[in-house]
Amino acid sequence: MLLLLLLLRFLTTMLQKCLFSRVLRRTYTTTQHDLNEANLPPNPMTLLNKWLHIAKQEGHSVSRGFILATSTPEEGPTARTVVCRVVCEETGAITFGSCSESQKGRALKEDSRAEAVFRWGTRQIRLRGRAFVDDEATRKERLQERLSLHFLNQGLEISEHEHARLLAVFGGENNTDNPTDAMYKSLRKEERVSLHLLNQGFKITEEQHAKLLAALKEKSEKEDPRDPPPSFRAYRLEAATCEFYQQLHKHHYIVDRFLYVRSGDGGWKAPTRLS
Repeated sequence: MLLLLLLLRFLTTMLQKCLFSRVLRRTYTTTQHDLNEANLPPNPMTLLNKWLHIAKQEGHSVSRGFILATSTPEEGPTARTVVCRVVCEETGAITFGSCSESQKGRALKEDSRAEAVFRWGTRQIRLRGRAFVDDEATRKERLQERLSLHFLNQGLEISEHEHARLLAVFGGENNTDNPTDAMYKSLRKEERVSLHLLNQGFKITEEQHAKLLAALKEKSEKEDPRDPPPSFRAYRLEAATCEFYQQLHKHHYIVDRFLYVRSGDGGWKAPTRLS
C-alpha cells in the first residue's frame, strides 16, 4: 500500500512538471522561427500561415483565435476574440464568422476599419485594414473599385497580372458556394446548431441560458441544420499592413519586429525592421 501511494505521488509530481514545462513553452518563445530579414517571405500571409501551424503544434489553446478591434463614433473602440477560418495569400485577407446584428457586425457596417491581433506567448501578429461581409455583391463592388482605378488611372496603378488576379479572386466565377454558406458548412454540427439558437450579444437571464444549453444538447442529437441562420455572415478582413513581433530575450525590450505594407499594385513592399 505504501509503495502504491509513493508511486502515485511520483507520477503526480512528474505530470505536474510536464504540464508546467508545456505552459512555460507556450508562454515564452525560445526559438526564432525564421523571423529575420534573410528568411522573410515576400508575402506576409505565408508567414502568418506558418505561425498558425507552429501555434497548433505547440499546443496553444484556440491557436487560430485572434482579437478583432473595431470602433464607432458612438461606442468608441471595442475588441473581442474571434476565430480565423481561412488565410487567403492571394488577396492578403483573413476570414471569420459572426452575427451581422452583433456589436462587431454593427460596428463594421458603420466603419469597416479594423485590426486583428494574433498572440502566442511572445509572438504577435497585427493586421490592419478593412473588414466587410464576404458575399458576392460585396466582392463585385470591391472588384469594381479596384478595376475602375486601374482603367481610369486614378491614383492606383496595378499590373496586368494583378488585374487577372483580381478577376479570378473577386469575380466569384469558380465559387460554387457563397462564402457564408461555405464557412457554415465547415463548422462542426454542434456549432451549426448553436448558431440557430444564439441571439449573440443580447441580454438573457440565467434561466434562459440554462434552457439554451438544454436545447443545444437536445437538438444536436436530432437535427443538423443545412442552411445558416439569416444573421450569420462570413467576414473578410483585407490587410493593408501586417506586423510580426517576436521577443526572444527575457531581460530587455529589444525585439524582432517587421512591418509589411501594401504596394500600389496590390502586392507587398519589402518588409521593414522596426525597433
